[in-house]
Amino acid sequence: MGDFVRLAMFDKYFKPIGAQNVNAAGATGYNSAHYLMSWYFAWGGPLEANNWAWRIGCSHNHFGYQNPVAAYALSETEELKPVTANGAKDWGKSLERQLEFYTWLQSAEGGIAGGATNSLNGNYSAYPSGTATFYGMAYQEHPVYHDPGSNQWFGMQAWSMERIAELYYIDNNEMAKKLLDKWVRLGKK
Repeated sequence: MGDFVRLAMFDKYFKPIGAQNVNAAGATGYNSAHYLMSWYFAWGGPLEANNWAWRIGCSHNHFGYQNPVAAYALSETEELKPVTANGAKDWGKSLERQLEFYTWLQSAEGGIAGGATNSLNGNYSAYPSGTATFYGMAYQEHPVYHDPGSNQWFGMQAWSMERIAELYYIDNNEMAKKLLDKWVRLGKK
């Protein structure tokens, strides 16, 4: 399963990260990999011969959908490492990228907010001047849903920080500790 879930680490249409143009050519190799868990992805296949199979993903990444514990397990636990040549390495990079993502999104007060997209406005629009970027993807206050905003549910905070705390418990990860220390101060206010 870890091999299939890696599809969530790539742009929806496999456009290069930071493309900012709907007509941009498709990426090659890992140029469309952001190594985050995107908002969704799905795949399906035929029940009968000669029908088609499909795969769809998402160019938007929300902090609440990241899972550094899964990334850790799929990169560090022998029994869970994917069998593909790059599987465990990709999950290791995803773990690092997810922690960087949380750090980038963490406010001065400690809360985590928003996400990033590779497809601004859902059509790879050019980013307005001054747009904050994360590895070439534009900051989004409300990734995917704007009415109501996808960043309004407090549960995403608790859900995410639970995973960060689990990672710290498992691995004593210093980035996780820094995120938790700052977030806990917010809760004490």
